[in-house]
Amino acid sequence: MNKEDRDINYNKAKNFVNSGNPGMAINLLRAIIEFFHDDYEAYNLSGVCNAMIGQIPKALNEFEKAVKLNPNFPDTYSNIGILLSQVHEKEEAVKYFNHALKLSPQNIDTLYNLAVAYKELGLLENAIDTYNKCISYKNDFAQAYMNKALLELTLGDYKNGWKNYEWGFKSGDRVERNLRGERWKGEDINGKSIYIYSNQGFGDTIQFIRYLPKVQELGAKVIFECQRELFDLLEPLGFWSEIVAMNFDLSVTSEYDYHIPLLSLPLIFETEVSTIPVQRKNIRPTKKACDKWSEIFHDSKKKKAGIVWSGNPNHKNDKNRSCQLTLIKELFKLENIQFYNLQLNKTDVSISEKIIKEKLIDYTSNISDFNDTAALIDNIDLVISVDTSVAHLSAAMNKETWVMIPFVPDWRWMLNKDDNPWYPSVKLFRQPKIGDWESVVNSIQNKLSKL
Repeated sequence: MNKEDRDINYNKAKNFVNSGNPGMAINLLRAIIEFFHDDYEAYNLSGVCNAMIGQIPKALNEFEKAVKLNPNFPDTYSNIGILLSQVHEKEEAVKYFNHALKLSPQNIDTLYNLAVAYKELGLLENAIDTYNKCISYKNDFAQAYMNKALLELTLGDYKNGWKNYEWGFKSGDRVERNLRGERWKGEDINGKSIYIYSNQGFGDTIQFIRYLPKVQELGAKVIFECQRELFDLLEPLGFWSEIVAMNFDLSVTSEYDYHIPLLSLPLIFETEVSTIPVQRKNIRPTKKACDKWSEIFHDSKKKKAGIVWSGNPNHKNDKNRSCQLTLIKELFKLENIQFYNLQLNKTDVSISEKIIKEKLIDYTSNISDFNDTAALIDNIDLVISVDTSVAHLSAAMNKETWVMIPFVPDWRWMLNKDDNPWYPSVKLFRQPKIGDWESVVNSIQNKLSKL
C-alpha cells in the first residue's frame, strides 16, 4: 500500500464512521496500520470506531498508541475525554479535554464537550464560562446558547436564562409550529386573540399554564392547545376563552391574531425568581373521576403515600433522574405508612418481590388518563416521586409532594434548596453526590418515620 492508497482508504474509513458503519471502517484502518505502523491518525480513528461498537478497552488501547506516536495531536486527547465521559469518568474526561485545548485552544467541539462534562460534575459556573468561549468563536452556536440557558435558569439567572432559552428553537431542543398570523413578541394584544400551544412535556404544560391568566389580563382572547391526555383535567380551570386538544396532524382550525409557544411566556413577562406567577387555581380531578375512585379506594388509618421511582425511559436524562425500586423498597419497612403505586410504566422486575407485593398497593390498572391519576392522588396524603409529570401534577394539586432530585437537577428545581418557588407544597430531597439515591431514600425514610 502506497501513500496515495493509504489516503483513499483513510477517507473511506472516515466516511464509514460518519455514516454509522464503524465495522467497515475498522477493516480499512487495520489494512493501513499493517503497512504504516506509525500512523497515529489511523490508530486514533480506530479508537473512535471501537468506542462506537462498545469495545472500550480496545478503544483506549488504540488511543494510547496514537498518543505515543504523536503526543501533540489534540484530537486523540479529545476523543479519550469523550470516551471517559461515556463511561462516567467525568473528572478524568475534564483533564483530557483541557489537555486537548492546550494544543488547540479554539477547538469548538472540545470546548463544547468540556462544558457538558463540567455540567454533569455540577460545576455549573465553569460550564457557563466554557459555553461562552464556544459562543465567542461561533456566535450562532445554538446548542451552546440553549445549554447555557438551562444552567442560567438553574442558578436563578432568569433574565439571561429565558432570553437564551429561545435558542432552543434553533438547536432542535424546542419545537416552534409554523402557524399563520404573527408570533407574539409582547406587543399590545388588547382586543386581539392569541393561540398558545403546549410544545413540550406534560409536566411543562402543568407548570406553565399559570401564565395564561396573565395573558387574559392584557385583554386578549386566549385559545389554548394542550396535549389530548391533559385536556379533561385542565379544561375546568378556565384560564382561557377556548381550550382545544392537540391533533395528531397538528392542524389548527381556530381563528386568531397571534400565536406563541407556552414556554416562551416567561420571557414575554420578564419573569424573575421573585415574580413567578402564583397558580390561580389548584388542579382538581373531575367529579366523574372522583366518584370512580371513591368506590375503588379503601380507607386506611395510616398515612397514605404514593410512590413513583422512574420516569419516561425515552427522556434524554432519564438515566440520571430515575431510581431503582430495589432502593425505594426500604421505605416499605415503615409500619406507619401505607404505600400506593403511582408508577405506570412498571418495567422493574423487582416489583414482584414479596415485600413489595405485600406493602405496595397497586391500583394502576384502573388508571386510564391523568384524571384518574389526579383522583388517586386526591385520595392520599403524600406523593413521593422522582422528577416526572406526576410530581408536577401532585404539586399543582397543592398536595404535599416530596421530589427526589439528582445531583445535577433539572433547571426548575434550582440548587441548594429544599423548597421551590414554583410549587409551595414541594419538598426536595437532593443527591449529595452523583448517583447517590441511597442517601436520598435514607433522608425520606427518616422523615417518614417521624410522621
